[in-house]
Amino acid sequence: ATGFEACANQVRKAIRAGTTPQINNMAVIGLVSIPGMMTGQILSGAPIIDAARYQILIVYLIATCVFGSTLMLLCVAVKVAFDRSHMLRTDRIQKRTKGASLFDCLSESCRMLFCCWCDHALENDELALGKKKKIAS
Repeated sequence: ATGFEACANQVRKAIRAGTTPQINNMAVIGLVSIPGMMTGQILSGAPIIDAARYQILIVYLIATCVFGSTLMLLCVAVKVAFDRSHMLRTDRIQKRTKGASLFDCLSESCRMLFCCWCDHALENDELALGKKKKIAS
């Protein structure tokens, strides 16, 4: 199985956990609460329909950002966790140490991600150079 197939169940659970709060928020907007932008437009004299349309647009844009960032994060996590031969690389996953700041963890994660992509690019370059050398010979 590929790396994505191996962790598909965990990816589904992560998507569900990451998007459920936004879906719940979208379900109650307008019924339980009137959001700030819509309230401001109504109080300033704008038509209610226009205020509602703008608010729906803003809610959809926020939801798109939440869903997009969730999917992007999961794709990057799967890409970093598995190598080209679909083997789980536990050396690329770091455990957060006690006392380490969030900035330290994020900077180390970015460094690991950059190194993984650089290694992948170097492998591709070496393969391409090897093919060119064979063609030139």
